[in-house]
Amino acid sequence: MFENLPLKLLSLLLASLVWLFVMGEEHSERSYSVPVQITRLPEGLVLLNEEEPVVEVRVSGPRGILNNLSDDDFTATLDLAPYGKGEVEVPIPKEAIHAPQGVTVSRIRPAAIRVHLDAVVEKEIPLKALVEGVPAPGYEVKSVRLVPPTLPVTGPESLLAQITEIPTTPVKVDGLTGDATVAVQVDFQRRLVSWPARPIHAEVAVAPRIVRRTLPVEASVAGRPRTGYRVAKVTASPEALVVAGPQPVVERLERLALPPVEVTGRRHPFTRMVTAAPPAKGVTFPEGDRVGVHVVLEEEVVEREVPVKPVLHGEVAADYKVGEVQVVPPKVRLRGPYHRLATLKSVETTPVEVGGARRLVVARPRLRLPKGVERVDGGGLTVIVPVEERTGRRDARVEPAFRGDPPPGLRAGAVAAHPAKVALTGPATRLRGLASVATEPLAYPGAAGRHTLKG
Repeated sequence: MFENLPLKLLSLLLASLVWLFVMGEEHSERSYSVPVQITRLPEGLVLLNEEEPVVEVRVSGPRGILNNLSDDDFTATLDLAPYGKGEVEVPIPKEAIHAPQGVTVSRIRPAAIRVHLDAVVEKEIPLKALVEGVPAPGYEVKSVRLVPPTLPVTGPESLLAQITEIPTTPVKVDGLTGDATVAVQVDFQRRLVSWPARPIHAEVAVAPRIVRRTLPVEASVAGRPRTGYRVAKVTASPEALVVAGPQPVVERLERLALPPVEVTGRRHPFTRMVTAAPPAKGVTFPEGDRVGVHVVLEEEVVEREVPVKPVLHGEVAADYKVGEVQVVPPKVRLRGPYHRLATLKSVETTPVEVGGARRLVVARPRLRLPKGVERVDGGGLTVIVPVEERTGRRDARVEPAFRGDPPPGLRAGAVAAHPAKVALTGPATRLRGLASVATEPLAYPGAAGRHTLKG
């Protein structure tokens, strides 16, 4: 106890001198800014105040001590355990201020602070995927599904009520042509809010972009119409249909081929409704797939050579006849409807006048063509009509003829020819009016009597 007694007495003396100096020094007042530290919170509650409360503390004490003090030499503590949920005014007693020895707290401003206490809860909040970039040309992102879709978040009840979704880091889809799985993270920060660390991935569904396009329709027929008929025209109504499908597929399409319409045995125009078939997988007709196909049938136009039949008008002169008539050319090439030419055995000319003719008749008539038929070989037409004398037959008397006179002293008696008549043939004009025909000249006999002469 009495060890180092001189040293202890010296220390006591010095301390007494310092106390006497301080107590004898002039007192003053000064203010300091002191943060209020929360020592305890009610169980299950959290303090929502974003800024740490600060109070102004007015203290008094010796000037020498105050001159050496700063804000950091003071502390203020507040116990919130007795309080409940909500906004409350909490008074700050002088006992809450911890000041250095030798100074006295004279005033605290403000005398109370407003605090907001809220319950700590857990809530499942949906995650939201943010897509970045674009897929390959012709493709689009159909959906993005996050796994897990929600996140258990812990924090103040009032703050969690304001959070409807939590974004993730961007899901990059550049150049994708199909489905993909992309790892992402939570891209979210909020004071007093926390969540457990866990892996999150985005399931990205990428599909060809569905586009619309109007394509012309192409109608066709199958089979053969009735003989002599042909398909003149095939039209469709509407002339185009709207298709929808994957962009890479639809962009390659140029037209739509309709199912062929059967025309076997037909000869009259008709309309048939057909259903267009999808031109490729995944292609549809959003505005309808029915098309009316109108088929126009007409008689077939053919060509063939047909003999020319000359037509004569009138009668040639008496004792004349018409010889073998010639037509140049004897056949002509005609074009016209099948059923008119198929049964046409010949084509007549316009009448060639031969009335009273006694010689060759040459004419250039026209052709009498059926309706819808025309001549295609060109050139003229000449009809040559020979007119000849008709050959006649007639009985004529035979009259004997003699050279010179009978011998002297003789004379010709009765002369009779046998046969008395002969049948003659020849040009009718020469026979007309010919009643008799003479024999070749005979010589008279040299003596009297009945003689038979041959001629």
